[in-house]
Amino acid sequence: MSRTIAYLRVSTEDQAQSGLGIDAQLEAIKARIGMPDVIIKDEGQSGDTLDRPGLAELLETAGKGDMIVVAKLDRLSRGDMFAAAWLEKEIVEKRKASILSAAGEGTGDDTPQGRLMRDIIKAFASFELAMIRQRTSAAVKVKMERKRLAGEKTGGKHAPFGYDIVVVNGVKKLAENAQEQAAIKTIVTMRTAGDTLQTIADRLEADGIAPRGGGKWTPKVVRAIIMRAVPGGGQRRNDDKAA
Repeated sequence: MSRTIAYLRVSTEDQAQSGLGIDAQLEAIKARIGMPDVIIKDEGQSGDTLDRPGLAELLETAGKGDMIVVAKLDRLSRGDMFAAAWLEKEIVEKRKASILSAAGEGTGDDTPQGRLMRDIIKAFASFELAMIRQRTSAAVKVKMERKRLAGEKTGGKHAPFGYDIVVVNGVKKLAENAQEQAAIKTIVTMRTAGDTLQTIADRLEADGIAPRGGGKWTPKVVRAIIMRAVPGGGQRRNDDKAA
């Protein structure tokens, strides 16, 4: 006997962006088909991955003649077109079930027009996810830059070479380390004079100056410090040893 299986998914990102929570999705589905026979949920799960416990349960549960109902198609997959196509094949072709979107979106038939509509919706869902990621990444960069300009620590287990972590009014900030700042000046001066990254690393080892986090000085570590002090100044030259 065929069943209606409601699949509900929400992530923290989705709640922040659209407010389409679990309850709202179920109400949209009930308005379209009534109360579903089975309800499967994925809470706090991103739609751009297929590794979801609820989705795994859905694929195990769905059988011939069953109808998978979602509030919108992007609840099933919000990632790339290949993932969406794979998921539709798993449900429709392998399990002989069908997919219905409460919002419509061309899921009511398997005509060429219906398949085209589904492909268009998937493409827009993928585009929307990419835009959200872009905005989130830009916001994080702005936040980190503001913290950096305020002298606050912005991440990592250790302070960057040349600084120590101090706590001021409960906030972690960076304070210059005089000895390491002097070492940075030496590094930049030597590089400007034409010394290789390995030569600079050897000089720091000889002076008994330790890099942050322990270990030995390498061309890669030296280059990272130069790049922070002089953006673009750590580019390799032909006489640099491979890091």
